[in-house]
Amino acid sequence: MKKRAAWILLLAMILSALAWVSLRPPGVKQPVYDGKPLSYWLDQALNRPGPRLISTGSAPVEVQAVMRNFGTNAIPWLMQEVSAHEPDFVSSAKSKINRLTKMHLLTAAGHHERAQWALRALGEAGGLAVTRGLTNSDKWIRLGCVNQFSAGTMYSGMYVSVLLGRLKDPDAEVRARATSVIAIINYLNSTDKHTTSALTEALHDSNGSVRAMAALGLACVGKPQQVGVPILFDCLTISQANLESFASNALKSIGPTTATNLSPLRAAFEEPPNK
Repeated sequence: MKKRAAWILLLAMILSALAWVSLRPPGVKQPVYDGKPLSYWLDQALNRPGPRLISTGSAPVEVQAVMRNFGTNAIPWLMQEVSAHEPDFVSSAKSKINRLTKMHLLTAAGHHERAQWALRALGEAGGLAVTRGLTNSDKWIRLGCVNQFSAGTMYSGMYVSVLLGRLKDPDAEVRARATSVIAIINYLNSTDKHTTSALTEALHDSNGSVRAMAALGLACVGKPQQVGVPILFDCLTISQANLESFASNALKSIGPTTATNLSPLRAAFEEPPNK
């Protein structure tokens, strides 16, 4: 009986995932090279056997070769890839379908990774596209470009200053993700007064996930890399619904911070928000 129920649940997840895919509105037309779309060439480059040869600060050499054939004409479609989103159950169902069949349904995370390497291969042009995307009217593009910080920072340092502005974004999810990325940048460069000040201000945000990430980011400063790096980068893979509890638990696990007094960090969880 339990086995039958499990199969029914799996079938329901599969049907829901397929329905989600089929009901998505048509997007930007893909650029084509030699009769095949950009996604084909990127998948061929990223899924080839053997190690990826990555140039310093850039992308796998195979992806760079692909992007030389497309150039900046690919950016509108890459912004669509950046904005890919779906419920967690759809991603889970796609993964199960891929394991049980020969299909290869790309999850939202897969779209994001594909876009990340392509944008990095475009260098400063890719970084500029991501930086501009931070202020796009579409929430999902803004959110996606927050998560594309490794590509965004290739644009002459402008990305970080624009990213700081996302702490005032009208959408709480964008603010929370921006806070998590700023926490990483602040950890890797703790002498940056702008990011430290931004995290301190974010302790008073009206959203619990934003406050939790700001507190965690400040608490990680001064901690060794084997402590700070895994925790902060793990935050990027946590769903929005679990972000606050993850950050709260991580904050408790790393102990007192040497970078700032703990009292404002505790207040971020114990006191009602100021606004």
